[in-house]
Amino acid sequence: MKKILTMISVFALVANNVNAQLSVYANGYVGVATTSSPTSTLSVKGDKTGYDASIIGTSRGLYSESNGEYLNWAYGVYGKNRSTSAGFQCGTMGD
Repeated sequence: MKKILTMISVFALVANNVNAQLSVYANGYVGVATTSSPTSTLSVKGDKTGYDASIIGTSRGLYSESNGEYLNWAYGVYGKNRSTSAGFQCGTMGD
C-alpha cells in the first residue's frame, strides 16, 4: 500500500512540473510553445498580430513538401487570396 501511495505521489508531482507545449486560451486561440495569449488564431513559437496563423522560428519559419502523388498538380505551398476590396492581391508573398 505504501508503494502505491508513493508512486501516485511521485506521478502527481511530475505531472505538476510539466510545462504544456500546446495551450488553448480563453479566447479560443491556440498557442504552441507560447507564453501568453496570442492574437493569431494559431501561433507557433511567437505571434504576429492580424494573421490567422503565425509561425516564428529562429532559423527557418515554415517547411512544406509535396510527395507528388496527386493526379494533376502537386503543390509544395499553395496560397489564395479571395479579397475583392484589397488594392493589391497576392496568394503567396515572399520577402
